[in-house]
Amino acid sequence: MQNTLKPQYGYRIIENGDVLFKRCFESRHFLRIPEAIAVDAEILNEAIAQGVKYVQIFGKESQMYFTTSIKTFKAHCLELDRKFGLQYALIFRYWTNSRDKKIPRKLTIIQNSLPFFSVAK
Repeated sequence: MQNTLKPQYGYRIIENGDVLFKRCFESRHFLRIPEAIAVDAEILNEAIAQGVKYVQIFGKESQMYFTTSIKTFKAHCLELDRKFGLQYALIFRYWTNSRDKKIPRKLTIIQNSLPFFSVAK
């Protein structure tokens, strides 16, 4: 997949088009109220249109990767505009954090589990 995302605010699409990625300093870029990570709305919408499946933020101070699926992000994000343009913020409990850049396995497993048995007719 071709990355046509405008190089803006340090965002880029990686991992064969699956991940919207950004590096940032937590003390300057993470929200305190609510405790969340915000993503530029225009960039996120453009990335979704290109087929991105995950959002991953690398915290330079903690050396941690904060990752979530687009599905989770869209289901639980808050809209806000604090004079930096429209942003979507996702509170920390919806992010998975890790020291490994690899997308956490629990985010890649299909969430709809199959039944262990079927009803006999």
